Amino acid sequence: MSRFELSFRHVSPVVEDYVREWFEHRRLPRKLDGERSVRLAHPDLPGRELKIKGAGLLGGPIGFGKELRSNLKMPVFDFDGRMMEDVAFGPDNALPGGMSF
Repeated sequence: MSRFELSFRHVSPVVEDYVREWFEHRRLPRKLDGERSVRLAHPDLPGRELKIKGAGLLGGPIGFGKELRSNLKMPVFDFDGRMMEDVAFGPDNALPGGMSF
């Protein structure tokens, strides 16, 4: 069982069920918007769309409950060209498929 859950604020129950359906089964018609965002037809408002950011790489699954452990560090360069490693910008602890880094 995943330790992640979806929470909603200020949306109708129909929209909430629709978004849950997307994350549980991914069978709804969608348009890709970049690499990790999708647009779904709005269930309450014809002609409008819902945009879900962090919806999985190219609309694919997200590895909930699994975190990346790459040990990659983000190199940062100052004005004089000196390099340091910024561990905070590394992708560790990101969810596979769900995060951009």
